[in-house]
Amino acid sequence: MMNRFLVTLSVLVMMTLARADTESSAALNAPSVVSGAPFDAVPFGTRILDPERKAFVIRWAEPRKIRRVVVEFPTSVTPPSPKSVRLQYWHQSWDGRPDPILTEAGAGGVGWDVIDDWTNGRWKEADTSLASQGPTWTYTFKPTNGSEFPSLGGNGVAYRKTLKIRLISADPLPESTLLHAYTDATYQPLTVRILMGKPAEPKIQITGQDNGVVEVFNGVLVDLRPLGAAGVNQDPQRHWLIPGDGEGGLEAKLLMAVDPSGSGYDRTVVTIRSRFRPFSFAADEVARGDRILVDDLGVLAAKGGDAVTLARYRDAR
Repeated sequence: MMNRFLVTLSVLVMMTLARADTESSAALNAPSVVSGAPFDAVPFGTRILDPERKAFVIRWAEPRKIRRVVVEFPTSVTPPSPKSVRLQYWHQSWDGRPDPILTEAGAGGVGWDVIDDWTNGRWKEADTSLASQGPTWTYTFKPTNGSEFPSLGGNGVAYRKTLKIRLISADPLPESTLLHAYTDATYQPLTVRILMGKPAEPKIQITGQDNGVVEVFNGVLVDLRPLGAAGVNQDPQRHWLIPGDGEGGLEAKLLMAVDPSGSGYDRTVVTIRSRFRPFSFAADEVARGDRILVDDLGVLAAKGGDAVTLARYRDAR
């Protein structure tokens, strides 16, 4: 019970920070990806442009393990000289080593690890290799080494764990320059059934039509279909609606980010925005077959193909 509480709490905190950090990031391109594609963390961060356009910053609410950064300059201008442009990352406490295995470090020890933040730290130059192909540049991080981390004692990992990256130039950069930051994660398909019925909490009264949207953090909503009495509009945000006296649900087809090391990074969180009962859940929990019931709200999330109903699951508890 305590482990499940901590997981739920971490999801809620992550969603709160992520939403606050991405509300001003509408200018970032929504990802257009397919299953198996590498995960680009940029659309889920905030882009900060220096007033003189000599620096592009991408900031995240959670640490990212960035392996390569792709820069796309507009084809209408001549790219700057690579010698005048540098890629930096924000650094404070990370030692350049891979994360310890939880069973070796101990859960208590990991819980007290130092976590970087946006204000304490400094910009650091990373050892990278640059491949340029016309207006597209690809920076690939080389393994961490003693010159970058004096106490490392050998080669480390070929990524940089950070909250921010920065492309800095001696001359102004085109405002329409695009950045992509790829991690270890890849996009994998997941179908989720989201069932809604009468809330178990008497104080939660569904008066009139319930409606909202589905938001996916660290993932993509591919398709949304109605179940039961629900309806889904064919507008860009795919607004859904359920009559106040009816029961229904949604079938959401997603592309979720999956990191090979587990759910510690790039975790996909699905949020149901609703007039009466907004809630969030971690996509990886559904992917492994968990049924997530928020009984007070009268909602159940289950994996696609799971024929369970809200009433049946309530009765079986």
